[in-house]
Amino acid sequence: QQQQQQQRDKFGWSSYVPEEQSFIVSSICNIPRFPGLTKERFLSEFWDRFPVIFDGAGNEEFQNLTSRISLTETFGESKIILSTSNTYSHDKFTSTLAHYIQAHMSPQPLGVRAEKTLYHFGDNKYNEWDPLFSKYKRPNIHSETVTKGTLSFGLGGSGSGVNFHIHGPAYAEVLHGAKRWFLYEPDHLPSPIITDAMTSQQWTHDIYPTLKEGNKPYECICYPNEVLYIPKNWYHATLNIGEGVFISTFT
Repeated sequence: QQQQQQQRDKFGWSSYVPEEQSFIVSSICNIPRFPGLTKERFLSEFWDRFPVIFDGAGNEEFQNLTSRISLTETFGESKIILSTSNTYSHDKFTSTLAHYIQAHMSPQPLGVRAEKTLYHFGDNKYNEWDPLFSKYKRPNIHSETVTKGTLSFGLGGSGSGVNFHIHGPAYAEVLHGAKRWFLYEPDHLPSPIITDAMTSQQWTHDIYPTLKEGNKPYECICYPNEVLYIPKNWYHATLNIGEGVFISTFT
């Protein structure tokens, strides 16, 4: 707790990663990263084809509004939905945002089953959260789809995340902290098959080191103001490094 407090940034979020959790950090990045990616290049090389990381639209104001203090003061008593961290996030629970930040943002230990870990991502009540969401500048790389997309906002402690799953195209932006991504192409089912009870942290600890060439995922760590474009039906898993705050646009 003391180390977590000491490593808080100017927004109040902690970058603390316990020594026993150091395996979640990696320097590997085999996903293209183009800070100045143009719409033309995005459409010709990546859209509906391949993941890419690029700069967000500039969300300094939104970062300030999603600081620990600001969120707690403005939305602390708001009811949020917590999902279990298994592949399809089966079970849902209700909490206040303040309670979630206080009780569920500590580093997640190994050995806990995915259906026993709670995570906040999405299921936001738009009539309540719209004053905040309206301040978010969506990625402007492909406005024809992004402006019509649904926003999902979330927070998680170090080692939290969701195991491999698929959905339609999405643009995932990190606001605070760092997020490690693992991705497989639509025709490459992650192998060995991941049990629904395994967290993404447990997979990274137990399975990832055993993967052979040809079965390793695309991966990278994204940082604040970086957006990862995920094409439809790509398998992907997430892993927060330190406390993380993030928002995705699903199109």
